Amino acid sequence: MPEIKKTAGIICEYNPFHNGHKYQIETTKKAAGCEYIVCAMSGSMVQRGDAAIYDKWTRCRAAIEGGADLVVELPAYYVLQSAQNFALGGVELLSKLGVVDILSFGSETGNIELLSKIADIIYDEPPEFRSEIEAALAKGSGYPAAFQAALSAAGGMTLEPNDILAVNYLSAIKKNGAKLTPFALKRTVPYHAEIASDGLNASATAIRSMIQSGKEISSYIPAEYTADTYDIKNIESLILGFFRLCNPQKLKDIIGMEDGLENRLISCARKAASLEEFIETAVTKRYTYHRIRRVMFSCIMGITPGKHMDYVRVLGFNSKGRKLLSEIKAKSDLTIITKTAGFSPTADSMFEYDIKTTDIASLCCSNKSKRKAGIDYITSPVII
Repeated sequence: MPEIKKTAGIICEYNPFHNGHKYQIETTKKAAGCEYIVCAMSGSMVQRGDAAIYDKWTRCRAAIEGGADLVVELPAYYVLQSAQNFALGGVELLSKLGVVDILSFGSETGNIELLSKIADIIYDEPPEFRSEIEAALAKGSGYPAAFQAALSAAGGMTLEPNDILAVNYLSAIKKNGAKLTPFALKRTVPYHAEIASDGLNASATAIRSMIQSGKEISSYIPAEYTADTYDIKNIESLILGFFRLCNPQKLKDIIGMEDGLENRLISCARKAASLEEFIETAVTKRYTYHRIRRVMFSCIMGITPGKHMDYVRVLGFNSKGRKLLSEIKAKSDLTIITKTAGFSPTADSMFEYDIKTTDIASLCCSNKSKRKAGIDYITSPVII
């Protein structure tokens, strides 16, 4: 079989896919000399602890129409964890495919030398850096704030959200021993910005807000979305009811849990009159807003540590992606899943969580006729 030419991987959520994402794909192909783009994309849930605003196949189609060749699902096991573990999972998946040469990612600075320097600190974790983190945690800070404080002490460095992901990607490459060359692309829109000055780009956060408020988004996306939207407010009663009825002992082994947090979640759920009140009252300096949301869903899915990635779930591909799949089949030890019903996971596989997250996310759909479980078993990959 002839070797696939240079291939870049992108770890993404596309929540939703927008002009900036298309720009990243196009620029990666041109500037890095890539012929193929593989996207490892979050499925039904996203890393901020939320249901994705559109289903994973709709977002996959947008990505392929926007220039990607193959989209595979980043397991929910990693999606519902910290930025560090999200990055580890994405790098592990792309590396195990056996065909990816380059890792492309967005960054506020776009300075690969600076990002690599910080990544080395994270990877090596010198005693003074670890001490700064532990000191901040002891004072009640959450890990993100403790990490920033340690970086500041190490050299006056501060990071924006995508820079944090970038350094975690670089550190994950080292931890996995992955043969991936990093390619940092400077973001065109600040992470928290609403709309760029060109009037053509907006952050995913801003676009989601526009979608939820019924505003026009056509200027900021490559093509119109016609799919139903998803909102966790639709499962408010499910979430509150779960924690009100839950035995705290059953939550102790959940990934991301700390001693005492399980009791806090149950107590806050019993006192709260709404989902937002539950989350906001559970938040502390130590337990950030998005960490609470991630742990909340991890509890509902029953996600526990020590699971194994033994598969790659294909969400969609084009004709070039089909060639990539043939190459992956020849080079990778992962089982390639195109038909969910035909896969038999091992006992320690993380696959079951992908199914559970889709089943729970389906209850968030604005269209009540699409809230049934089992959609993973009846939906085929997107082929363009």
